Amino acid sequence: MGADLIIIPTANTSAELSEMFDWEVRVQAFQNSENIAMCNRTGRENGMDFCGGSVVIDPLGNITAHADDSEQLLYADIDMSSASEIRAEKPCTSLILITNKTIDKKSSHNPYTQDYAQFFV
Repeated sequence: MGADLIIIPTANTSAELSEMFDWEVRVQAFQNSENIAMCNRTGRENGMDFCGGSVVIDPLGNITAHADDSEQLLYADIDMSSASEIRAEKPCTSLILITNKTIDKKSSHNPYTQDYAQFFV
């Protein structure tokens, strides 16, 4: 379960630290094992300079495409199945809500579920 691609429209200005936005989106993509495309506007309006810098991030937090500060179409190859495959390998993103009715802590074969079961009792 989960999204394979999240698109985030933004209006970041040149007055803001653009590297911070890149890192913020990279961390979100990695933590949630999702492809993310942050689409930022460019140009000037009402005294604000928009910095562009749209970016596409893979589920491991790697930048796969990055735009500059000009108006442009940004293309990226996105493996839509990679997000769910990576989530399935990570115990923290593959957990399901566990109750006493759905798990016997002593006989469970999943070591990750045993560790987290106490929080859902």
